[in-house]
Amino acid sequence: MPSHQAEDTVAIARFWREFQQGLDAWNALPPHDRVPAWNDWLADFHPELAFELSGREEQPPLKLILTAHGRSEHFPLLSALVAQAPALPGYQLEAFRSRSQGTDFGISMDGMNLETRDLLVRHYADDGQVGLEIGFAEAIPEAKQDQAAGMAMIILDHVLGEYDFAVKVGCVDFVFPPEPLPAGAIPLNGFRPVFDAFWQQDLGHTGLFPSSEQSWRGLEVSFPRHDGADQEEISLVSVNESANALAMRADLAHALTLSLPVRCAATLEQAQELQDNLAGQLEQRQEGILAYTLLQGQQRHAVYYVSAPEEASARARQMLAREGLQEGALDWEADCLWSSYFQFARLGA
Repeated sequence: MPSHQAEDTVAIARFWREFQQGLDAWNALPPHDRVPAWNDWLADFHPELAFELSGREEQPPLKLILTAHGRSEHFPLLSALVAQAPALPGYQLEAFRSRSQGTDFGISMDGMNLETRDLLVRHYADDGQVGLEIGFAEAIPEAKQDQAAGMAMIILDHVLGEYDFAVKVGCVDFVFPPEPLPAGAIPLNGFRPVFDAFWQQDLGHTGLFPSSEQSWRGLEVSFPRHDGADQEEISLVSVNESANALAMRADLAHALTLSLPVRCAATLEQAQELQDNLAGQLEQRQEGILAYTLLQGQQRHAVYYVSAPEEASARARQMLAREGLQEGALDWEADCLWSSYFQFARLGA
């Protein structure tokens, strides 16, 4: 599993220190001139991110929004920056563009006007996410259909918010008349509460840590052998179905893997006990959850979704040192879609 370092806390501290040093000069500008100045400065640090500003100066605080323009691969960085930000007098810092205040609105582009009531939405379960089928109340000329689809995506981003649209929504398909409208579709201006209820109640993503004994499911999974032989290697996977409640929560966006050697029944028991102990510590502090384990060859891998991979890794290293296990390996990667989890959670479900 690939290893990706979390954003360095020293670099984040430097980022905000320099931001604060320039704040007086930026505050001297009218609000509509601050955003271009901020983003010119931000481009030297993180050109994939941007600042946006909303609110009225006579009614502080102004809302300062850090956005990744819906690109989920940058969400862990964005979240880390906001989580470690200092107090910014006069501003309320937020991660991600929030949902629009209302749901009845439209946009115009190149002579085309499209409103939320013109879009009809059918939703369905899509491997842990919400799949969408989008229809149009009025006929769209074939030459304009790509434009209409692009405008619909912008409107969806405003209705659901940057994080929800980028992470919680899976496949999006478009249906243009004269094809029949999606069965059971409702206008987009009434879709938001339906989306939220489906996410929590039907998909079970409540966002709450399990409060009782967790439910696990065992699987046998075939993998190609590392030695290139034709036979496949059978591995044992245990999936924590209770972890589904926390799937894709914005603050649990890193998959941390703790791998331990297994050569006999005694080392298997030792690995399981240590990995479970780490899970208990993380869950007690609500800093992470053990999502699944994988027994492959002579290794037992435990995969946790955590909020602070560096801190969780330090805790794991302390446990390894106490047990004298120098062969243990730790890796982590950003995975706000919980792709690693769902590759197994959807099997046989």
